[in-house]
Amino acid sequence: MDQFEYNTLYITADELSAFMHKYDEEAVGVLSDFYDPQPYGQTRRGNDVNIKIKSPQVNLICGTTPSNLMKYMPETAWEQGFTSRVIMVFSDERQVHDDFESKDTSLNPDLISDLRSIGGLVGQFQVTPEYRDAVNEWRNSGEQPIPTHPKLLHYATRRRVHLYKLSMVSAVDHSDMLLLTKSDFARAMGWLLEAEHTMPDIFKAGAGNADARAMDEI
Repeated sequence: MDQFEYNTLYITADELSAFMHKYDEEAVGVLSDFYDPQPYGQTRRGNDVNIKIKSPQVNLICGTTPSNLMKYMPETAWEQGFTSRVIMVFSDERQVHDDFESKDTSLNPDLISDLRSIGGLVGQFQVTPEYRDAVNEWRNSGEQPIPTHPKLLHYATRRRVHLYKLSMVSAVDHSDMLLLTKSDFARAMGWLLEAEHTMPDIFKAGAGNADARAMDEI
C-alpha cells in the first residue's frame, strides 16, 4: 500500500486582524504557496534550507467587515496571488434572536461521526465521464458567468480550482467514495455562483473615504 505524507493545518479566526494584525507580504506569500500542496522549503542566509515541509496545505476561514478588509488589503494585493485564492462570502442580513433563550450548543453526534469518517479518507479523487463533460462544457463556454468587478480580475483566473475543491467537499459530504459526479459539479457550481453574486457588494460596502462619510452624515 502506498504511503501518503501530507501536512494539513486549519486556521479559524473570528477576525482577520486577530490572525494577522497587518498585511504581511512574506506571510501572505507563504499562505499562497500552501494553497496547492506542493513541497515547500525556506532558505536562510548561506542558502541553507532550514525548513522543509512535504505537501503542506492550509485551510483558512475567518471573518471581517468590508471596511476593515478594504483598509487591511493594500490596492496592489488584489493583483497578487493571495486574494485570487480566497472565496469571499458576503451578507448584510441581520437576524434578531432572543438573547436569553436557552440553546443547545452541543454538536450533533451524526455530525461528529461524519467528520471522523471524512477525516479518515485518503487517496486520489476520480471523476466520472459526466463530471468531465460538465467541466469541459463550462470551460468551452468561457466559464460563464465571469465576475466583472476589477478587483476580481485575478480571482477569476482561479475559479476552476475553486470549483474542483468545492466538488471534493460535495463528494465527501454524501459518500466515502472519492469520486466526483455530475451532481457534485452542479452543487459546487451553485455554491461558487452564490458567493460570487454578492462579492462586488463587499467592495461597495467597504468603499468610502472621510468626505463620503461626512456627506452621508449630513
